[in-house]
Order: sequence, then C-alpha cells, then structure tokens
Amino acid sequence: MAKGSVRKKGKKWYYRFYVEDASGNFVQKECARTESKNETEKLLRQAMEDYESKKFIAKADNITLGQLLDTWAEEGLKTGTLSNYTVGTYLQAINRIKQHPVSRRKLKTVTSGHLQQFMDLLSFSGTVEDFVSKRYSIDYIRSYSAVLQQSFRFAVFPKQYITFNPMQYVVMRHKKDDMDLFAEETDAETGKVKPISYEQYQKLTAQLGKSSKDAILPVQIAYFTGLRLGEVAGPSWQDINLEKQYLTVRRSVRYNGATHKHEIGSTKREDGCLELPATVETACRTAARKVPELEGFHFHTLRHTYTTSLLSNGAHPKDVQELLGHSDVSTTMNVYAHATREAKRDFAKLLDQVVGMS
Repeated sequence: MAKGSVRKKGKKWYYRFYVEDASGNFVQKECARTESKNETEKLLRQAMEDYESKKFIAKADNITLGQLLDTWAEEGLKTGTLSNYTVGTYLQAINRIKQHPVSRRKLKTVTSGHLQQFMDLLSFSGTVEDFVSKRYSIDYIRSYSAVLQQSFRFAVFPKQYITFNPMQYVVMRHKKDDMDLFAEETDAETGKVKPISYEQYQKLTAQLGKSSKDAILPVQIAYFTGLRLGEVAGPSWQDINLEKQYLTVRRSVRYNGATHKHEIGSTKREDGCLELPATVETACRTAARKVPELEGFHFHTLRHTYTTSLLSNGAHPKDVQELLGHSDVSTTMNVYAHATREAKRDFAKLLDQVVGMS
C-alpha cells in the first residue's frame, strides 16, 4: 500500500507519496495542488488509489527527454506560480524542442554536448533532420534555456530520474553582427513584441465591438495599467477604487494542468462573470487579423505598449518596474530598448524616402 502525506509550502498545499520503480526502489512523487488542505488530501487519496489499481511502475530508464518535458509541463510548469503568458511561452518552447531529434533520446543518455548542440542550432541556424532553425536573438533563446534548465532540475528532484543536471554545463552563445538599421525583423526572430499606437488600439477595440464585446474591458484595463492577461481576469469590483482611480491586484486567473481547471488566486470570484484568459486572447487575435496594422498582435502586446509609453514620457524606470511587477529593472528597460530601436529604424527609413524624393 502506497504511503503519502500533505504539507504546506508558502500558500500552497502539496501532496506526496512513494511508488516503487522498476528496480524495486521507492521513488517520491510530489505535486503542487490547491490552497485547501482538505482538497489536497482528497487528491492524494485519489492518486494513491490510481496507483494501487493500475500498479504504476516508474521506469525511469525508458523515459525520453520529450516525455520529461510533458511531465514537467503538467506537474511543475502548469501548477507553479508563473504568469499565464510565461506558461504559454514555455509551452511553445516545449512543443518546438519536441520537434528536434534530441527529444527522442532516452533521458539518461542526453549529455551536455547534445544540449549544447541544440542551443547552438538556435543561435547560429541550421537543419537537423526535419528540424529547421533560423538564427534567433539571445532573448528569444532564453525561454528555451529556462525550459531545459527547469525540466532537468525537476528530473533530478523530485523525480530522481537522473542524478545530475546536464544543462548546468551548457552556455548560451550568440553571433555578434553589426546592426543593420534597415533590416526587417519579425517577432519570431527577435522574441520581442512591438508596441501599438493609440490609433491602433482604437481600431482594435472598434473591431472587438463588432464581434467580441466582452473582451473590450480586459483590453482597456491592460492598455491603461499594463496588467498581465491572468491579472486582468482576476479583479472584482472590491478591487477597484473609482474615486481615487486605482486598481488593486489581489488574484490572477490561471489554468491548472493537473486538475484541468481554472484557478482564481487565493479566493473564488466574489461577483460578476469569469472571463477566461484564453477566451480574451482568442478574441484579440481574431480581431487583430481583421486590422492590417495589427499583424502579429496578441494580448501581451498591451503590456509592452504600457511600458514603452511610460518610459518614453519620462517615468522613472524603477517606478515602472514596480508598477509592472518585474523582478529586475533590466527586464523593464529591455522592453523599452527594443521599442526605441524600432522607432529609430522607422525614422531612418522615413529620411531615406525623403532623400529619394529630392
């Protein structure tokens, strides 16, 4: 009979129990769950019953890197505290990594050399079997590095699939080229998001008014506050002070991959109807496709627009960092630096056109 227990770390309750692996050793399985001890205990009982009925054996020797990524996504990534946007970015990176041959290797045979070759492929471009890579920016590659670092740490503990993390020996290399002010650049290649103008914002809300009116308010809030998608979906009327004109962020809506349910911060919705982040994101992308100037737009663009607007109008970087909830001011300034670079490029192109007409 499997033995298990629950414990609290921070605001979250975790359950853990032990299963027997193929070698007869007991391996601990731990999952982050809810903020309710009773609900976590219920989930633990269900997990142990599933184990007893199916007699699951954790055959670590047969696990591939791709399977590790899927397991980490369900048990670590989606049950963690990252924003919905970051979770989505990491899931996209996981899907991309799984297209590369390294994902089919047995986990215990993956070396630092294999991982270095994969990271270099992203940095310098190339083709391996059906996997084709352009040369991406260092910022864009960081999401892949974060996914691999965290999933391998997860494999070491709590999973104990392997005994060390091979990503600790991998370095991020990038070719340094002279900047071409007039070179075209896509979001996929840079990993950056181009802010939108107020006129484009008005066109977006006008288009939403024709097809998805429920998405207008979340877009308006994000445009004027810089909140993340999950944070926009979380507030109730008690969090909004119309007299003093401020909004307090107390909770965030996020999808829990383990329970396959949406969770709303520390409490349940107090009033009104829940607007799911995925619904708002889909509505925005659909509306943006009908506005030529908004090609490639997604909800997180509003957060970048807010950041750029504040900094370009003289706001202090540290104040903007605190407003956005960035852990480091360099994150805030990276957004602004990219937007400034885009503005300089557009201005240079304009001058080139003027010279050509003279």
